[in-house]
This record gives sequence, C-alpha cells and structure tokens, in this order.
Amino acid sequence: MVFTSLQLTTIKASGMLSFSQSTTRTGFSTIWKKVSLSS
Repeated sequence: MVFTSLQLTTIKASGMLSFSQSTTRTGFSTIWKKVSLSS
C-alpha cells in the first residue's frame, strides 16, 4: 500500500487534530479557570 505525501499529511493532520482536541478540552478548561480567577 503506497501513500502519497498528501495522504500522509492528511493522516498526520487528522491524528494531530484528534490529539489536540482531547488535550485542548482539558487545557482550555484549566486556562479558563485561571482566567476567571484572575479577572
């Protein structure tokens, strides 16, 4: 099975996206709490 560079980039991007989404949810809520406390 041969992947073109575009397919590899798409796979990599979707993988990074799902990873960043899971970390962003927890990270964003943490940042939001800090912002709410500081303001």
